[in-house]
Amino acid sequence: KSGLWQGGGWVPVGYDYVDGRLVPNPVRAAAVKEIYARFLRGDAITSIKNAINKKYALDFADTTVRSALMHRLYVGDIVWMGKVYKGQHEPLVDAETYARAQARLRDRSRIAASKPNPFRPRTLLAGLLYCENCGTRYTLKGNYSGHGSKKRYYPYYYCYSRAKKSPRMVTDPTCMNPVYAVEKLDRFVVEEVRRVATDQHEFDAVVAAGRPDSLSRRRAASDAGTAIMHRLDEIDHQTARLLDLYQRGHAIDEIASRLDAMEEEKKALQASLKDLQGSQKEEELGHLEPERAHKLLTEFIAAVDGDAPMETRRQLLFSLIEKIIVKRTKGDFDIYWKF
Repeated sequence: KSGLWQGGGWVPVGYDYVDGRLVPNPVRAAAVKEIYARFLRGDAITSIKNAINKKYALDFADTTVRSALMHRLYVGDIVWMGKVYKGQHEPLVDAETYARAQARLRDRSRIAASKPNPFRPRTLLAGLLYCENCGTRYTLKGNYSGHGSKKRYYPYYYCYSRAKKSPRMVTDPTCMNPVYAVEKLDRFVVEEVRRVATDQHEFDAVVAAGRPDSLSRRRAASDAGTAIMHRLDEIDHQTARLLDLYQRGHAIDEIASRLDAMEEEKKALQASLKDLQGSQKEEELGHLEPERAHKLLTEFIAAVDGDAPMETRRQLLFSLIEKIIVKRTKGDFDIYWKF
């Protein structure tokens, strides 16, 4: 309400945070202004990103460019808890430029939506929801209500087992895990993300939780890897001793058999170690550092408030959340964050 930035540890692109206020950063502010200019002349998002990164020696992603185009902050406003307040920071674009950019974004969204694509997700949470009771994913199922011009389709999130749309996806025919209206559950998750994005205590609590399930898996993998490497060292030492005995002519047949067995064990251990290292790498790649997470949280809220295309919102949300477990108790969920 005071018009001051409340974004926690993340500072929006184009500004520095100095003494509690947003101050334009000369290089990045120029980059934001050029993003708008290029977008309004018809350049594609990826083309803009590449040109900006090359000219200003930056590392913007496509989502950074979209966020800059959608965020009201750049016209001098502060959006807080869904409400718009006049900011105390210097705007980087004027109201007319911002309005024209929003109009083009809406046009792009309508064009994209009009193109037939059966694989384009229609809802925010499709692919993220899992049933606590039977373990299967949630799917969409709905019904029509009303007649004539008042006829409307109401979509719901159903556990696959309960929806019974696809027999191969059913794991428990008796599952009665809760069903949710798409609009209500999408709104609930958006507000949960908004809470973590705007409340520093909530954000710190998520970071402090540290995804204990993932941490324990990483520690277990590390311990197993250490044990495997120790055994590989033992095999190398034993092989060297056996080869020495073999060359001296001691029990040649028995030694040859033992060498073959140890070579097979070594190959199996090396394969296991490779799998473990691959799993650890995937785990690390999926884990966000707090600063990056805070940036994505803010970009997601900007995308929602700016009515960005569904694909953009989903891309940002899937960067932040690994999965959401829908609990047996109505209204209860476990969100597995990626940070």
